[in-house]
Amino acid sequence: MSETEHYDIAVIGGGPVGLATAWHAARRGQRVAVFEQFAFGNEQCGTSGEERHWRLQYTEPDLCRLTGEALPLWRELERATGHRLLHAFGSLWFGDVDVAT
Repeated sequence: MSETEHYDIAVIGGGPVGLATAWHAARRGQRVAVFEQFAFGNEQCGTSGEERHWRLQYTEPDLCRLTGEALPLWRELERATGHRLLHAFGSLWFGDVDVAT
């Protein structure tokens, strides 16, 4: 990056939130620079790589709703980048029915 380049927005951190912010700003015509200390797609984030855990099972109704609304956006990002980000597979949740939650 040269000293003569100008940006509308500087995003500090290229994790999921930072990159989502940068992507949406760029789609709105903003010139965006992202500053990240690690390589993009690194394993430093809890939602990285093949171990990404995406689910709808939350005790908070708002989280369930937001997660459901986010799925089409994940798929849109996959199409835009050409990278598969979510790998669907089943899961089994179990526990003691007598334990208070």
